[in-house]
Amino acid sequence: MDRRPVDTGHAEQDLGLTLAHHHIGVVLWRPSGATGARLSRVAAQLADRLPGATLLTVAADAEHLWAWLSRVHRPSDREWQALTSVRPVLQGTRVAVGPAASGTDGFRRTHLQALDAAHAAENSSAPSDDVTAWHTVSLAAVACPDSERVGWFVQETLGPLAHDDPAAAEHRATLLSYLQSGQSLVRTAEEQHVHRNTIVYRMHRIEELLPVALADHRLQIHVALHLAAHYGTPSS
Repeated sequence: MDRRPVDTGHAEQDLGLTLAHHHIGVVLWRPSGATGARLSRVAAQLADRLPGATLLTVAADAEHLWAWLSRVHRPSDREWQALTSVRPVLQGTRVAVGPAASGTDGFRRTHLQALDAAHAAENSSAPSDDVTAWHTVSLAAVACPDSERVGWFVQETLGPLAHDDPAAAEHRATLLSYLQSGQSLVRTAEEQHVHRNTIVYRMHRIEELLPVALADHRLQIHVALHLAAHYGTPSS
């Protein structure tokens, strides 16, 4: 979707919705194959979770349906939870949802973010829910030009910690927990269900294995750990 000027009046007439409203972009697909008409049932199911929303659907291809949910008011936290916890009536359907955004630019933005979330969900090696919200995969979505480059980044940043074996996986989980806890040994030990001294030992070993210094490359390492958790390690 390009950003050429839009005649709002004509666009609203063609689309059947008000562009000044809040919009939520949605991408629906079914890996085993489904026609747009069948996927439309799931789109309608989503619209039912957002009272007063106007539903627009466009068949992208034989397996993918694009949709927008538009209304005057931004979804509340409760409505958002209801929307993203839907169990599709058509079993096996996958759904990606962009964040709510308003106006003409928001109509475009939420659609592109839903497409990014769908791409991240389709390429994830981790178990995923029926519905993937953009905010849950935003880092993986924006950091992934393609899986090969992600693999290179993970491998170069984590070194032996990127190996596809139980010991490396344990080290990655420990290091991610350590970074997310604000580098607290106590909280990391609690989250990993081990003694604090075990975390101290593991962190010494992790710093020996990392090809770059943790103190100097904390953000880079943190991103690599998230990408490895989402997309899998290069050799997996």
